[in-house]
Amino acid sequence: MVRSWSYCLLPCAAFCFASVQAQPDTDSECELAKAEILKTWSLKELRDATARSRAARSTANSADVNCPSECGWCDFIAEWGQVEVTSDIPYGRAFNQELDEEEVLYMDQYLVHQGQNGFKYKPVMIVIHGGAFLKSSTKTSNWAPTVSKYFAMYGFHVVSLEYRRYGDYCRNWGNSGCPEIMYGAPVHDAMAAVRYLVKNNASLAIDTSKIALFGCSAGGLTLTHLMMMNYGEGDSGNPGYPSAVHAGISLSGGYWKSTMWKYRKTAVGSIPPYMAIHNTGDWIVSYDKAESAIELAQELEASNYLLSLSGNGHCPNVIIPGSDDYEFDKVVGFLVNSLRLCNEVIVFP
Repeated sequence: MVRSWSYCLLPCAAFCFASVQAQPDTDSECELAKAEILKTWSLKELRDATARSRAARSTANSADVNCPSECGWCDFIAEWGQVEVTSDIPYGRAFNQELDEEEVLYMDQYLVHQGQNGFKYKPVMIVIHGGAFLKSSTKTSNWAPTVSKYFAMYGFHVVSLEYRRYGDYCRNWGNSGCPEIMYGAPVHDAMAAVRYLVKNNASLAIDTSKIALFGCSAGGLTLTHLMMMNYGEGDSGNPGYPSAVHAGISLSGGYWKSTMWKYRKTAVGSIPPYMAIHNTGDWIVSYDKAESAIELAQELEASNYLLSLSGNGHCPNVIIPGSDDYEFDKVVGFLVNSLRLCNEVIVFP
């Protein structure tokens, strides 16, 4: 195992730009241990397991505020097998500098027919996979499909994005545009995906005033940069439509302050609600990246919440009931609050 403490972005393979000797490694936490059990549980079993995990976490840390149980968005409304998946929907196209050609950009859609009571249009969750921006990382690895189905089972209209990945290209720091294009291209692609959703909101039956982002590692970094950096709109597709999002949750991602400081937003009120979840001992993306993002959010007076976990792993399994790191109540609570999904406003500690 080779470890380097700078420019480490992979959730499932420890590729570190600072070390040409770095070799791929794996992190089982990224692959969502215990996720297989979701496929076998009935709706009642899912809700019961969530209630047990909720009670256990509340007992362990009673100071934390979880999603109120009386809010329908705080529980499953569908089983794993009820999620319908539509793969490879083209949402844009953009020039790929490494390939020297235009690349078609695709998303996968995850949806259940059930809806939360009182909601004609579903809120949107955009899932952004990690993988150090390497071409070998995709939206079809285990993490993104599992997370996407999970949010769909709560009632969200979920899309999981593929985006341009320059991690291989930028191993050579002499290549034109690096590292800025490695960070900026995924942001422009994600913004095009938002515009696609807004453009097609009527046929998709979605509420474009309630668009959230969830990403792990490089995906968390991408959503953080989208929310906190001034990259411009880019030209990845669907011009003329807004690309605004309304909440973002970064898991083991953050803000690469040393590299991207010059692009940061400076206007108070320009950042939507932002949540960072990070292990304090994360050796792939260090904890200070989450702290930097929270500091910028606070500076610009954005609603923010830093959920610090005490482990050493990367992309901890916060969503599966029964996991040692289960914290999904707080994730949903943050979304309920930020997207105004229930009447009650949750005050986080």
